[in-house]
Amino acid sequence: MDLASRFADIDHLIQKGRSQEAFEKLSHLNAKELERSDLPAYAQLAWRANAPELGIRALAKYVRPDLKTTQDPSTAEVAEYAACLSRIGAHAEAEFLLAPCDPGEYPRVLFYRAALHISKWEYHLAVPILRNFLSNSRITPYERLVARINVAEALVVLGEAIQANYLLRELLHTTNLYQYQYANAKVLELSAQNAIQRGDIEIAQKMLNSAGEMLGEAKNFEPLFISKFKLYARMHANPGEAGLLAELKELLLRAKEIAHYETVRDLEACIAIYNQDDKRFLRVYEGTPYLAFRSKMLSAWPNEAPAPRGILRLG
Repeated sequence: MDLASRFADIDHLIQKGRSQEAFEKLSHLNAKELERSDLPAYAQLAWRANAPELGIRALAKYVRPDLKTTQDPSTAEVAEYAACLSRIGAHAEAEFLLAPCDPGEYPRVLFYRAALHISKWEYHLAVPILRNFLSNSRITPYERLVARINVAEALVVLGEAIQANYLLRELLHTTNLYQYQYANAKVLELSAQNAIQRGDIEIAQKMLNSAGEMLGEAKNFEPLFISKFKLYARMHANPGEAGLLAELKELLLRAKEIAHYETVRDLEACIAIYNQDDKRFLRVYEGTPYLAFRSKMLSAWPNEAPAPRGILRLG
């Protein structure tokens, strides 16, 4: 099998949500034996398969100032290296590297800039960048689909329920039509989040169940997200349900075990708010550098409860 076919096979696995299999196939490719021109595509697959370390190792000597060769790195090399850095939490370095990159040379620069904003909960800043990316005629149909899903996620988080609903309906049709299993599960999850915000808990639970069945035993983070929103749906339906807190804490441990720290932060905040636990709330609030997430926490604190002690000092 030639390299293009192997890349296509890995791409197909990622689209199906089978990131562990994709990772194994990527690992069997020796990046040192690939042509330099093939490395950005290799790193992009590594980023998508939740294996950013592979992309970093492949591109480091061409991008890092202390390691790079005499030939300047291409925009594609810098962008894919930055994306992989962002995936391991090195957001500041990724942002620094992406800043001078020209989207005219490599359109995915825009997508990765938007992804950085999303990682900091700055969804309002991500949307216009994603729409700029979507206006580019050079992106692939699947890139376009993924960008639209990210726009839908932003609209849901920003509380733009009507806009989100229209877009999510279109995306459900598209992902069903082309049998993009992983993307379809993601759209169902976002539709469920939107339904929870509207108070349509029964619909949300059905969508989350469908998404979970679709993913099966997928070895990625998506089952964790679905479990989280199933718990959130139950919290909205019956806040006093016995056992909810224990299940939230159990899911928190699971998120820590697989090192998905954004979910750890979200669940810690949820538990603090659910318990009206001042100390836990302030620990999470002080521990996050993201102003947008702090605002989200404050807006979720129950109106009838006293403000957490120390919150006025923190601002």
